Amino acid sequence: MTMIQLQGSGLSFPHKICFSEFNGAIEWGQRIAVVGDNGSGKSSLLRILNGELAPTEGTIHTTAGLGIGYVKQVIDDAGSEQLSGGERINQALSQALARVSAYASGLLLLDEPTNHLDANNRRSLSHMLQNYVGSIVLVTHDEKLMNQVCDTIWHIGQNKITVFHGRYADYLAEQQLQREAIEKKLAAIKRAQQDTHDALMKEQERASHARQHGVNSIKNRKWATVKSPTKLGRGNTTSGRKQSEIKEQRCELVEQLDQLPSVEIMSL
Repeated sequence: MTMIQLQGSGLSFPHKICFSEFNGAIEWGQRIAVVGDNGSGKSSLLRILNGELAPTEGTIHTTAGLGIGYVKQVIDDAGSEQLSGGERINQALSQALARVSAYASGLLLLDEPTNHLDANNRRSLSHMLQNYVGSIVLVTHDEKLMNQVCDTIWHIGQNKITVFHGRYADYLAEQQLQREAIEKKLAAIKRAQQDTHDALMKEQERASHARQHGVNSIKNRKWATVKSPTKLGRGNTTSGRKQSEIKEQRCELVEQLDQLPSVEIMSL
């Protein structure tokens, strides 16, 4: 059962575009980890899912009877409350669980829930989320928690959201395989570029020898064996075209490499 449907959705601010034209859904029982660089729009996406922030493009449809429990990121502010950061997170989690339990279907939106939690509380949180009946959208830098809880990755980057079905560890492994494949092609292109350059140098050297041989033949009143300018330039043109093609392929691969996400994760 689809709990939330996003169609052509986007989020942008005057200074940047977080993502655009995203078509995605949150299904019942699905556990999604939202990852991306700091400032990419992860927390804003949770606010959109919670209904407190409208997307700047597209639509979002929430199924009737859905209870949403939203736990915001706890920021250190000693003057705001007498509770510690860990106590405030536990309190917010309890309130969120109480809210979703009153509905037939529930969705937990959690923004950095392991902040300020010690190792024992992180284990308790992980155990609770693994046994939670409902859907979860989780923003966290805790790689261990993601691997234990989540089955889907939403990566925000390059002005889009990329969806990967699997654990975060599988996602990282897939990205590494793609990176290695591109780097292998780049290495092959570098070798081809050097080979083309070497072939051009040899052709120019042969042409130079041919020209000198022709000059010497004229001096000795013999028939010249100098190649025509057209023939001499043919090798340069072919080599130049190959170099241009190689450069274009290299630019495409470098662009693909740049498109691969680089997410800083803190294993806790």
